[in-house]
Amino acid sequence: MRRADIRSGLAFKTAVRAAGIFILLLLIAGSVLVVAVTNTLESELHAQNEEQIVLLQQIYRTEGRDGLVQAVENLTRNPHGGEQTAGLFDKDGLRLAGGLTSAPPMVGWQRTRIGLVEGVFSPGSFYLHRVLVDELTLVVGRSSDIVDAARWWLTFWLVLLGVTLTVCTLTLGYFASRKSLQKLQAMEDVLQDVSQGNLEARLAVAAENDQIDRISEQVNQHIARLSHLMERLQSTATAIAHDLKTPLSDAQISLHQALDTIGANKNPSDQIEAAQADLQRLNTIFETILRISNIEAGRGKPAFQNIDLPSLVDEIVEFLQPLAEESGQNIEIGLSLKSGATLRGDDGMIKQLLVNIISNAIAHCPARTRIFLDTFEDRESITLIVEDNGPGIPATDRQRVLQPFVRLDSARTAPGSGLGLALVAAIADHHNATVQLDDAGPGLRLSIRFPKL
Repeated sequence: MRRADIRSGLAFKTAVRAAGIFILLLLIAGSVLVVAVTNTLESELHAQNEEQIVLLQQIYRTEGRDGLVQAVENLTRNPHGGEQTAGLFDKDGLRLAGGLTSAPPMVGWQRTRIGLVEGVFSPGSFYLHRVLVDELTLVVGRSSDIVDAARWWLTFWLVLLGVTLTVCTLTLGYFASRKSLQKLQAMEDVLQDVSQGNLEARLAVAAENDQIDRISEQVNQHIARLSHLMERLQSTATAIAHDLKTPLSDAQISLHQALDTIGANKNPSDQIEAAQADLQRLNTIFETILRISNIEAGRGKPAFQNIDLPSLVDEIVEFLQPLAEESGQNIEIGLSLKSGATLRGDDGMIKQLLVNIISNAIAHCPARTRIFLDTFEDRESITLIVEDNGPGIPATDRQRVLQPFVRLDSARTAPGSGLGLALVAAIADHHNATVQLDDAGPGLRLSIRFPKL
């Protein structure tokens, strides 16, 4: 990526916008400040002129015309006279005293450029105040240099401040954008590696833990989850291939045997029934896979209703008790479950969940096994417990058996598809419930904690 692309970064664009807003605000505030300072200084000069006029008028009243002429002359010959001026004119406009060559054609208070007596002042702009003293015209003025200088320096420093802060803001935005761009380029490189099959690639997370770093952490978590899912997919594909191959091969063999039997003019019913059983087993696997997929992809809970858990458990136990007795096992219901509990959920799914759990216990436990069902209820949840005193499951495999096609029989010679508990986990997840497998000492305790809705 080219260096120029840094300017398209959000940080740099934000800095440009901030600089633009700052300049606009500085122009508005600076203009107001300059006007306020100018008005303040002009008001001060106006007040000084009025004080000077009052003083000269008092001199005229006490010392007369000659005293006023002398006072005006002294005022204009002051060493600091460059800051102020005055002029006294008779009724015909002739100059009697002061540094003004003529009386300005104005009344009251005004800023104007005036002509000054050579050698007295430098010509310039003055704030003048003209009044009549009997038949005489008295003009008093203050130089505008202080106002002009204050306005110029104030404008200069405001411009310097604006330029400095704008350059600093754009510089910070540039470097921030460049740093963000470097992180995004690193993220792009890692994602490119992942897309090419390198699931071990991870994003670097800096110590400052900014927004991009937090996103990098989430991306790393998603990559790790993707890696885990890919591993599961690979193992699941292998398991599916094995579990589907066996019934297909058996059905193919049975059909060949049926052809041979027909060729020998014998009844092929036994071979055909065996092939049907294998195909039915295959169809059951597909139906279970589809059911898990539909549950996991489900949206909303339109079929949820209040379920009388004791009645539902009694129905399932009554249905499965004969199967358990055939295996020399017994199913019991605890007192807490008999006392009554109401569960919010999908009635058909909860039945399927119980059937799978109890059937799984019956299939994997020896004779004289006791299968016990009970509940535990608190303010936030209802926990359904199914416990047996069979061989149990090793601690390292308790979470694995909840995944599709995971079987503790690594040779996969025992009957089953490894989908029973996976369907239980999918139904529990659909109900926002959690599944936990623990050691019952001996045996296995399976707990499903349903939140109260």
